[in-house]
Parts: sequence; structure tokens; C-alpha cells
Amino acid sequence: MRRTGRLGRMDGPWNANIHYDTRLAACVPAAAKAVLDVGCGDGFLAARLARHVPFVVAIDRDAPVLGRARARFPEAAVTWRHGDILTHPLEAESFDAVLSNAASITCPMRGPRCGG
Repeated sequence: MRRTGRLGRMDGPWNANIHYDTRLAACVPAAAKAVLDVGCGDGFLAARLARHVPFVVAIDRDAPVLGRARARFPEAAVTWRHGDILTHPLEAESFDAVLSNAASITCPMRGPRCGG
């Protein structure tokens, strides 16, 4: 879908999360081989990451939303996982970067910021 508005022309859907996906993806080290997207929602960030990172895991605890992500990006090289990041079994130190767009505001977690 193409729209024209105050900010110019846009293709596809837009929301604040999608807007910040580019910034988050830029935080991933160029040599990253494995990235985790926590609270992947509709999958926009995970699909973007999969264009440049060989192994992307996207996890969300909302099964219907995760289903939308799978359906929206069927060709994306993403491992979609249903679960809660606080309890889902993930191998320690198995990711070069862990990203979260909106899910981090609902999680009682603290960690390093982009670049730190």
C-alpha cells in the first residue's frame, strides 16, 4: 500500500515500532551470526534482520500475533518461537545480539543498551 502524507510517500504498513526497527537493526554488529528478537510481534524487525543475519530467532508469547508474523513473512529465514522470554529455554550466550522493540517496556529486565 502506498500513501502520501506529511512525511512524504511510504510503502506498506507503518507504526511507531516499525519506524524504530531500522535503528534497532543498525545496532547489530556487522559480523553477527545469530540474533534474537524478543517480543517479535508481527515480525517486521525479525524479517528485516534475516536479510543480513544468517540465524534469526523471533519469540513472542502471543500465539495469534506470532501466527500473523509467520503468515506475513513466510519466506523470511526466521525461526519463529512461541513462548515467554523469561521462561523459554535458550542456550546461554547463543546470540551475538538480542533486540526488543516494544516488548522491553513490559519486561522486568535490564541489560546493556545499543553499543554498550
